[in-house]
Amino acid sequence: MINTKDITPKFIIVLLLFNIFGCKSEIDSSVVIEDSKSHPTLSSANLVTSYYKEGLLSYKFKTALLERYQMVDTPYMEFRKGIHIEKFKDSTNIVVSELDADYAHYNEIERVWEAKGNVVGRDSMGKTLYTEHIFWDEKRRKIYSNVETKVVNGDEITVGTGFESDDEMKNIQFKKTKGRIMIDTTKTITTDTVKTDLDKKDKVKK
Repeated sequence: MINTKDITPKFIIVLLLFNIFGCKSEIDSSVVIEDSKSHPTLSSANLVTSYYKEGLLSYKFKTALLERYQMVDTPYMEFRKGIHIEKFKDSTNIVVSELDADYAHYNEIERVWEAKGNVVGRDSMGKTLYTEHIFWDEKRRKIYSNVETKVVNGDEITVGTGFESDDEMKNIQFKKTKGRIMIDTTKTITTDTVKTDLDKKDKVKK
């Protein structure tokens, strides 16, 4: 039996935090809170979160691990175990684009996402983008990259270095195009094969 005389204010705060974060969300999640600049102020595992803008669903992300740093000058969220993001069309629940990556970083002040490692983006029409490093600026509604990127759109494949596009991937503009080829969609083709063919064409031109 607990003696009420031994209950300190600090102990009461711990109990309150346990009650707040001990409940279940959409996916079972464990939360840890710390007060330090070198450690995340909030950590959550197996999380699915939806973000709304003016009452409308804007985007949703799913991650195996979210770490949020709020005690630093520029608060940010880090996703060291990868992320899946879905962007929804304004005033509807239709997914207009989605992105997967091995790592992601979100600047809460600038509202800019950065994704790295096996980045794959898709739009609602089946267009697919492959790269290793990409940025998504929520304010400007733009996605962009400065590294080699491949876009597969139906039977056309384009490879280039650096690009900019709207966040629905409708208008992708490369800074420097390395090559564009048409493929036979009735045959199975790997990304390595496509890259090799483009390299061969580039050597012939030189």
